Amino acid sequence: LSEKRKGIHQLTRHIWLRLFTKASTQIATQLQICRNVSRSLQAKGEGNKMFKKKTVVLSH
Repeated sequence: LSEKRKGIHQLTRHIWLRLFTKASTQIATQLQICRNVSRSLQAKGEGNKMFKKKTVVLSH
């Protein structure tokens, strides 16, 4: 009985570990995506600033 119990315990632990690693990987991916998005948005903002400056210079 104890051997069977041990096996079940190891199995559940294994499943939990797999689920956990899967979840943490997904979270890491999400964070990376968010970072990339915010970075590109910042870059776009900088680009818009430059563009506005250029248009102001051109219009004068």
